[in-house]
Amino acid sequence: MVIAPKHMADSMLALPRPTTRGDCGQEARPCPWVGCRHHLLLEVAESKPTKRIAPSGRPRDERPTSLRLNRANRGRVSMGRRPGLATSAAHRVVQRWIDDATEQLSNMMYTCSLDAVRDYPDGLSESSVAFLLGVTEQAINAEAQAALVKFRATIREQALDSDDL
Repeated sequence: MVIAPKHMADSMLALPRPTTRGDCGQEARPCPWVGCRHHLLLEVAESKPTKRIAPSGRPRDERPTSLRLNRANRGRVSMGRRPGLATSAAHRVVQRWIDDATEQLSNMMYTCSLDAVRDYPDGLSESSVAFLLGVTEQAINAEAQAALVKFRATIREQALDSDDL
């Protein structure tokens, strides 16, 4: 898949984004609308094994999801500049992430969670989900455990709220 970066952004901005499932059912696959809440690319990026270590000592994703903005009150450093990072370097980091994301997107069997649900209405095993997303089964298991903890906390909060009524 070859995309001319300078022309892609302009042409993509001109396309109307689907607003309903009916609108996106006939869209091209892999789905280019990464900002959609059903798109799986960012889920895959979060599930990839980490290789870099943050200053805090914790591992972090190889591809940055954002460049932190500096506080405006730090002397001569202007808002949005990271000390020691030239503007051209920031552009290269972002372009590398976009290139990696485009490559990952073209290799994904499913880019929309709704397509996977349509094709597998009875669900999938963790190993099948890992295969479809191109991540490890351990990453899927960790995500499932985190979702379960969050779900249980939400249920507890709702139960407490209903007791207050």
